Amino acid sequence: MIKHLIIICFVITILPQCSNNLNNEKTKYISKSKKYCLFFDRSFWHQDRRQKQTDDSWDASFYSSDNAIVGNCKESRLSYGKANLDSLTQSVYASIGDIKSFKGYPDIINGLKVRSFDMNVEDKINGILYRYIGFIYSSKEGSFQFAVGTQKNIFDEDYESIIKLLKGFSKNQ
Repeated sequence: MIKHLIIICFVITILPQCSNNLNNEKTKYISKSKKYCLFFDRSFWHQDRRQKQTDDSWDASFYSSDNAIVGNCKESRLSYGKANLDSLTQSVYASIGDIKSFKGYPDIINGLKVRSFDMNVEDKINGILYRYIGFIYSSKEGSFQFAVGTQKNIFDEDYESIIKLLKGFSKNQ
Protein backbone atom coordinates (compact mmCIF):
# COMPACT_ATOMS: atom_id res chain seq x y z
CA MET A 1 0.00 0.00 0.00
CA ILE A 2 2.75 2.45 0.91
CA LYS A 3 4.53 1.61 -2.39
CA HIS A 4 1.39 2.56 -4.31
CA LEU A 5 1.09 5.87 -2.45
CA ILE A 6 4.74 6.68 -3.17
CA ILE A 7 4.26 5.88 -6.86
CA ILE A 8 1.07 7.98 -7.02
CA CYS A 9 2.83 10.92 -5.31
CA PHE A 10 5.74 10.60 -7.76
CA VAL A 11 3.41 10.54 -10.77
CA ILE A 12 1.44 13.54 -9.47
CA THR A 13 4.71 15.44 -8.97
CA ILE A 14 6.22 14.56 -12.36
CA LEU A 15 3.13 15.04 -14.60
CA PRO A 16 3.07 18.86 -14.45
CA GLN A 17 6.78 18.94 -15.31
CA CYS A 18 6.18 16.71 -18.36
CA SER A 19 3.33 18.94 -19.43
CA ASN A 20 5.51 22.05 -19.11
CA ASN A 21 8.26 20.40 -21.16
CA LEU A 22 5.78 19.61 -23.93
CA ASN A 23 4.57 23.21 -23.99
CA ASN A 24 8.16 24.48 -24.05
CA GLU A 25 8.77 22.64 -27.33
CA LYS A 26 6.93 25.51 -29.07
CA THR A 27 9.08 28.53 -29.80
CA LYS A 28 7.81 31.93 -30.87
CA TYR A 29 9.39 33.89 -33.71
CA ILE A 30 8.37 37.56 -33.69
CA SER A 31 8.53 39.57 -36.92
CA LYS A 32 10.81 42.61 -37.14
CA SER A 33 7.93 45.08 -36.62
CA LYS A 34 6.58 42.88 -33.81
CA LYS A 35 3.15 42.78 -35.55
CA TYR A 36 3.24 39.07 -36.44
CA CYS A 37 4.51 35.90 -34.87
CA LEU A 38 5.08 32.32 -35.81
CA PHE A 39 4.98 29.44 -33.34
CA PHE A 40 7.12 26.46 -34.31
CA ASP A 41 8.07 23.11 -32.83
CA ARG A 42 11.74 23.35 -31.94
CA SER A 43 12.05 19.58 -31.74
CA PHE A 44 11.60 19.52 -35.55
CA TRP A 45 12.52 23.07 -36.70
CA HIS A 46 15.37 25.45 -35.97
CA GLN A 47 15.50 29.11 -36.87
CA ASP A 48 18.28 31.05 -38.60
CA ARG A 49 18.25 34.87 -38.68
CA ARG A 50 21.97 35.33 -39.36
CA GLN A 51 21.48 36.20 -43.04
CA LYS A 52 22.61 39.60 -44.28
CA GLN A 53 19.54 41.74 -44.71
CA THR A 54 19.17 43.04 -48.26
CA ASP A 55 16.03 44.42 -49.86
CA ASP A 56 15.07 41.07 -51.37
CA SER A 57 16.28 38.64 -48.70
CA TRP A 58 14.09 36.75 -46.26
CA ASP A 59 13.80 37.97 -42.66
CA ALA A 60 14.15 34.52 -41.14
CA SER A 61 14.58 30.92 -42.26
CA PHE A 62 13.37 27.76 -40.58
CA TYR A 63 15.10 24.45 -41.24
CA SER A 64 13.98 20.92 -40.45
CA SER A 65 16.19 19.06 -37.99
CA ASP A 66 18.00 17.35 -40.90
CA ASN A 67 18.18 20.62 -42.93
CA ALA A 68 16.28 19.00 -45.82
CA ILE A 69 13.29 21.37 -45.60
CA VAL A 70 13.47 25.15 -45.49
CA GLY A 71 10.82 27.74 -44.72
CA ASN A 72 11.36 31.45 -45.32
CA CYS A 73 9.40 34.45 -44.12
CA LYS A 74 9.45 38.12 -44.92
CA GLU A 75 7.50 41.04 -43.57
CA SER A 76 6.94 44.28 -45.45
CA ARG A 77 5.26 47.58 -44.77
CA LEU A 78 3.89 47.32 -48.31
CA SER A 79 0.43 45.91 -48.96
CA TYR A 80 -0.38 43.81 -52.01
CA GLY A 81 -3.60 43.85 -53.99
CA LYS A 82 -5.57 40.64 -53.60
CA ALA A 83 -5.95 40.27 -57.36
CA ASN A 84 -2.25 39.82 -58.13
CA LEU A 85 -0.99 37.71 -55.21
CA ASP A 86 -0.82 34.53 -57.33
CA SER A 87 1.21 36.19 -60.09
CA LEU A 88 3.49 37.77 -57.47
CA THR A 89 4.13 34.36 -55.91
CA GLN A 90 4.80 32.71 -59.27
CA SER A 91 7.25 35.44 -60.29
CA VAL A 92 9.35 34.79 -57.17
CA TYR A 93 9.76 31.10 -58.06
CA ALA A 94 10.08 31.41 -61.85
CA SER A 95 13.83 31.98 -61.52
CA ILE A 96 14.24 28.58 -59.83
CA GLY A 97 12.72 26.57 -62.64
CA ASP A 98 9.63 25.69 -64.58
CA ILE A 99 6.42 25.90 -62.59
CA LYS A 100 4.73 22.56 -63.34
CA SER A 101 1.61 23.19 -61.26
CA PHE A 102 0.27 26.09 -59.22
CA LYS A 103 -2.81 26.41 -57.07
CA GLY A 104 -3.66 29.66 -55.28
CA TYR A 105 -6.63 29.76 -52.92
CA PRO A 106 -8.12 31.82 -50.07
CA ASP A 107 -7.45 30.39 -46.64
CA ILE A 108 -7.77 31.37 -42.97
CA ILE A 109 -4.95 30.86 -40.49
CA ASN A 110 -5.75 31.66 -36.85
CA GLY A 111 -8.51 34.05 -37.91
CA LEU A 112 -6.39 35.88 -40.54
CA LYS A 113 -7.43 35.80 -44.19
CA VAL A 114 -4.46 34.77 -46.31
CA ARG A 115 -3.82 33.78 -49.91
CA SER A 116 -2.28 30.32 -49.78
CA PHE A 117 -0.47 28.53 -52.57
CA ASP A 118 0.75 25.05 -53.45
CA MET A 119 3.10 24.55 -56.39
CA ASN A 120 5.55 22.16 -57.98
CA VAL A 121 8.68 23.58 -59.61
CA GLU A 122 11.16 21.63 -61.71
CA ASP A 123 14.76 22.74 -61.18
CA LYS A 124 16.24 24.16 -64.42
CA ILE A 125 19.66 22.59 -63.92
CA ASN A 126 19.04 19.12 -62.47
CA GLY A 127 15.40 18.48 -63.40
CA ILE A 128 14.53 17.73 -59.75
CA LEU A 129 10.91 18.37 -58.76
CA TYR A 130 10.40 20.63 -55.74
CA ARG A 131 7.19 21.38 -53.88
CA TYR A 132 6.44 24.69 -52.16
CA ILE A 133 3.47 25.72 -50.08
CA GLY A 134 2.90 28.94 -48.24
CA PHE A 135 0.83 32.08 -47.99
CA ILE A 136 0.80 35.84 -48.25
CA TYR A 137 -1.08 37.85 -45.65
CA SER A 138 -1.77 41.40 -46.81
CA SER A 139 -3.64 44.19 -45.06
CA LYS A 140 -3.47 47.97 -45.01
CA GLU A 141 -0.81 47.59 -42.26
CA GLY A 142 1.55 45.67 -44.56
CA SER A 143 2.19 42.09 -45.53
CA PHE A 144 3.80 38.86 -44.36
CA GLN A 145 4.97 36.13 -46.74
CA PHE A 146 5.87 32.62 -45.71
CA ALA A 147 6.86 29.67 -47.90
CA VAL A 148 8.16 26.18 -47.15
CA GLY A 149 9.74 23.91 -49.72
CA THR A 150 11.99 20.98 -50.55
CA GLN A 151 12.24 18.09 -52.98
CA LYS A 152 8.77 16.68 -53.58
CA ASN A 153 9.47 13.23 -52.14
CA ILE A 154 10.85 14.69 -48.89
CA PHE A 155 7.98 17.17 -48.73
CA ASP A 156 5.41 14.39 -48.91
CA GLU A 157 7.14 12.48 -46.07
CA ASP A 158 7.05 15.49 -43.70
CA TYR A 159 3.81 17.11 -44.87
CA GLU A 160 2.19 17.22 -41.41
CA SER A 161 5.17 19.01 -39.82
CA ILE A 162 5.19 21.53 -42.66
CA ILE A 163 1.47 22.27 -42.25
CA LYS A 164 1.91 22.73 -38.48
CA LEU A 165 4.68 25.24 -39.15
CA LEU A 166 2.52 27.24 -41.59
CA LYS A 167 -0.47 27.14 -39.21
CA GLY A 168 1.69 28.67 -36.45
CA PHE A 169 1.29 32.14 -38.00
CA SER A 170 -0.74 34.76 -36.12
CA LYS A 171 -0.83 38.41 -35.11
CA ASN A 172 1.44 39.11 -32.17
CA GLN A 173 -0.56 39.78 -29.02
